[in-house]
Amino acid sequence: MDSEPISIQAKNAIGKQKSSFILNTPFLKEEDVKNLADILGNRMIESFEIHFNSCDQGSFSQFKFLSQIKKTFTISGPIDDKGIKNLLEGHDKVLFKKLSLTKSSITSNGLNVLQIFLLSNNSITGLDISENGLTDKDAEIICNITQTSPSLNELWLKKNKLTKTGVSQILDGLKDNNTLEFLDLSYLAEDCKDIVDDFRNSSDMITIDCKFGWV
Repeated sequence: MDSEPISIQAKNAIGKQKSSFILNTPFLKEEDVKNLADILGNRMIESFEIHFNSCDQGSFSQFKFLSQIKKTFTISGPIDDKGIKNLLEGHDKVLFKKLSLTKSSITSNGLNVLQIFLLSNNSITGLDISENGLTDKDAEIICNITQTSPSLNELWLKKNKLTKTGVSQILDGLKDNNTLEFLDLSYLAEDCKDIVDDFRNSSDMITIDCKFGWV
């Protein structure tokens, strides 16, 4: 059975006087985002989440309306490099709380857009880029993201194709990091175990979640 439009889901949540809620849709449409901004504009909503399985590329241009309502929110769904660019460029005032971009086929181009966006956005505290096929070649950009994002305190990298070389570079960049509190390195290459253990023993500032044996 198809889920209700997210505008209806939001109205129902508001009717129940919820200050935060989760919206789910198989397909995120352009009018969904605009309608949502209209509905939430003057409501006492603190935060919300949007989860989708696929999307209309035009929907990302409508996120500019969400910058006007001053609510923090999480977006979760597969977005490719083009989608990331449409979502983030020019939308630095949108109060994203967490970006969950798992299984999105992100490449270095998408990571560069993320890095530039995070430099000027102080609302994002969580970034999930798990299961994107990221390799050691992407480690430098990931390292830059952790070093230059002013509010990022949670990062998920699980089930990527990072090996000891890339993970070592990322962990080296975290030695003087004062913002990141949690890092998920689960299901990476077996050869990462020793350097992760060494980092854990030398730092108690960052919690690392890790299980090995993915690649």
